[in-house]
Amino acid sequence: MTRDEYDRIAGFIVGPAVDQQFEYIEDWMYEADVQNRQQPGGNQMIQTIAVDPVYRSQGIGSQLLSAFEDLAIQNQRHHIALTCLIDRVPFYEKNGYVNRGIAASEHAGEIWYNMTKLL
Repeated sequence: MTRDEYDRIAGFIVGPAVDQQFEYIEDWMYEADVQNRQQPGGNQMIQTIAVDPVYRSQGIGSQLLSAFEDLAIQNQRHHIALTCLIDRVPFYEKNGYVNRGIAASEHAGEIWYNMTKLL
C-alpha cells in the first residue's frame, strides 16, 4: 500500500500465496476462500492491483509490484502470476512479466491474459 503526504491510500495490491501446483490465476480463486500459504515456497498470485486515478502515471503501480516482488522473494516463492486485459499487458511487460497467452478465465466475458514473473 502506498500513501501520499496527506496519509491517503494511493494504491494497493492483493493476492494469496498458493501451492506450487497453481501456475496461473483461475476464476475459482476469486469465488472461494483461498488459503494464503504461510510457509515458504509456492507461487504468489496477484488478484487486484489498483491505483487511485489521481495518482496514476506517477510510478505507483510499478512501486507496488516491486514491493510485492520483494516480499515474494523473501518468502521463497517461485513466481508471481496474474491475469489482465490486453491494454494492461505492456505495463506488466515493462515490469518484467511475461505474457503466457490467453487465460482460461471467462470472467465478465472478457479475454484475459496470463502474465508471470519468475523470481
